[in-house]
Amino acid sequence: MIKRLLTLAAAVAAISFGASADTLPLPLDNLGSGWESSYDAASKTITFNGAWKGRGWWLEANGVCADYTAYDEVVVKFKPAAFDVKLVVEYGEAGATSSDAIVAAGSTEVVVALDAAYKNAVQQIYIQNSAAGTLTLTDAYLQNAAVVDTNTLPLPLDNLGSGWESSYDAASKTITFNGAWKGRGWWLEANGVCADYTAYDEVVVKFKPAAFDVKLVVEYGEAGATSSDAIVAAGSTEVVVALDAAYKNAVQQIYIQNSAAGTLTLTEAYLRSAAEVDPTGPVVLWEGNFALGWDQSSVVSLEQSDLTKAKVAAGDKIVFDYTAEGNNGFKMIYVDPAYTWTIMPFIAAQDNYNTEYQTIYVDETKTSAEFVLGEADAAIFNDATFHGAKIQGDKVTLKKVSILHKGSNGIADITVDENAPVEFYNLQGVRVANPENGLYIRRQGNKATKVFVK
Repeated sequence: MIKRLLTLAAAVAAISFGASADTLPLPLDNLGSGWESSYDAASKTITFNGAWKGRGWWLEANGVCADYTAYDEVVVKFKPAAFDVKLVVEYGEAGATSSDAIVAAGSTEVVVALDAAYKNAVQQIYIQNSAAGTLTLTDAYLQNAAVVDTNTLPLPLDNLGSGWESSYDAASKTITFNGAWKGRGWWLEANGVCADYTAYDEVVVKFKPAAFDVKLVVEYGEAGATSSDAIVAAGSTEVVVALDAAYKNAVQQIYIQNSAAGTLTLTEAYLRSAAEVDPTGPVVLWEGNFALGWDQSSVVSLEQSDLTKAKVAAGDKIVFDYTAEGNNGFKMIYVDPAYTWTIMPFIAAQDNYNTEYQTIYVDETKTSAEFVLGEADAAIFNDATFHGAKIQGDKVTLKKVSILHKGSNGIADITVDENAPVEFYNLQGVRVANPENGLYIRRQGNKATKVFVK
């Protein structure tokens, strides 16, 4: 227990603030309570003489503890230190258990929730350390808990203290990678305990477009656990990784990597609960207005976490909304655990599939095409070890990609119009007015078949 060193006068001063505001300051001019530590008020710096010493505020005066009924949390902020920091709240009621929280080295803030049953009897608040050294405080106060979106949990961008061959500027939120496949992120294990993110399903990191691929990795602190990761192409602005359900309670670190030297400016980072999917309704995987091409900068990337959330089964349909010109090309590939790009089975199964280029064409007179997904397609969608899918093309502008579950009436089935004109294309997708002596693709409405013309 922390040793009482404050005078009664100081203790009374510490609890004499009004309690009408959303926050209540804890004074930084004197932290007179502690053991094997000292405090310099001018620099607001605690010096810890060894590991797990303490320094803080003694709040009981004349047998009366501080009443913080109007508040929910204690917040202490500080400059990054080379050791873990622990914040402890103790109560003056018999049977009460102290409240505490610990953050890893490099952090700049620790928050402890007050025990609702003992808010009216706070005896002391103190700070501890995992190693000898100094800790410079910047702020300390009690606050009312904000209304929090329980579906998300922010990852702080004020300090990404974990990494190699990289640096981080908190003011601009910019990572500088000194070469390819370096790393920078959050070390989440403190005092041998990993972060418990059982309440969440995914990690999301958002950033300004960069000239290189961006990879997000989640590692776990359990023996035998395999890291979770996802990679997005240059020009992307978000990467999402699904947490391994078996190891959500033991997240050791989260970090960002790069395919080339350069800078990456972050805009947001958080954990979130995956949205529940209506098993009968359409699921939008992507929506925008994007001119497809064949290079990395002209690819639409679908995250594996979004594919798995769609809960695809054989017999479901994938629907592409688009505009297109004649003589176009279109393909969708998946990225397996070894990062090999392979054509999706449903694409390879089309009658107009060009084996040389691994492409199909889409009807430029229409604005939507749908394809039935088979068992192999569903397996790819539902395998969390895969790394998403890519959509490429030429003379096609993609508008939306969605899944229509079997039995859903979200999008009406397209039927063949027997009165639609018949058109012929060669195997390269070029329309032919008068086919002769060879294999062609015959299309009527949305139905296409291979035919041999003599």
